[in-house]
Amino acid sequence: MDPAASLRSYDPAQTVGPAIYFLDPDQFIQRLIDAIDPNLAVPNLSADEIADLVAFLGALTDPAASDLEHLIPDQVPSGLPVDR
Repeated sequence: MDPAASLRSYDPAQTVGPAIYFLDPDQFIQRLIDAIDPNLAVPNLSADEIADLVAFLGALTDPAASDLEHLIPDQVPSGLPVDR
């Protein structure tokens, strides 16, 4: 497992909600790569363990969370309109 390669191949389009970057995405990813501890121990996981982790992570995000616009009210209790 190569964390730097995984970051380089990350697709920000799979992010739920707006992507928040203080830098452009390439600079952001490079800063993350630069911050990886070279002494980081990468666990040696079996294919079954990796599949279990992927299934767990997938369960954390409901696909419906990608579009929550229907939850934005037309106005707040004060009666003021809400920017969309």
